[in-house]
Amino acid sequence: MKCPKCGKDMILGELANHRGDMSFYWLPQSFIDKHWAFPYTHTKKTVENEGGMIIKANSKVNQVSPCYGCKECNIIVVDCN
Repeated sequence: MKCPKCGKDMILGELANHRGDMSFYWLPQSFIDKHWAFPYTHTKKTVENEGGMIIKANSKVNQVSPCYGCKECNIIVVDCN
């Protein structure tokens, strides 16, 4: 999928809630494949170091799959089909 803002290829991944606070994060598929046993139990630092994005939110968001992220523009596109 192409980023609607910059036109570059977006990376497939998933959204998940961060433990204990009001933010959530996007994880690239490579992170999920690498940490398949416990992909949603990592710290913010680990998520960011492995290509994820932290997103601040006013309310918690449940995991949504699939979705695509553009690190360049800090955009996430969710496929609602």
